[in-house]
Amino acid sequence: MRRDGLTKRINFRATPLEHQRVLADAKAAGLSVSEIARRRCLKQPIQPKSDLHIINELRRTGGLLKHALTETKGMYAPEMAEALREVILAIKRIQAGSSE
Repeated sequence: MRRDGLTKRINFRATPLEHQRVLADAKAAGLSVSEIARRRCLKQPIQPKSDLHIINELRRTGGLLKHALTETKGMYAPEMAEALREVILAIKRIQAGSSE
């Protein structure tokens, strides 16, 4: 991923254990080592790829619940509304957990 304006390099030393941890974190987030280090230094959020996949699936589930509510003309509305609230809360918990 080449981004305009990123022309300066910063190098730093790490222990073998720290190096492995940075590599693992970068892989989990689907980012390059440079990008993960840059985001960490600048205190920018890092969200693992797995979290993004789960959030997308939860959004899809929410959409299906809304569709089912429409198709049943409101039958089971309280139950579906509760399920939608749970989906929204799950998404918010995942987002809050990955921004720490």
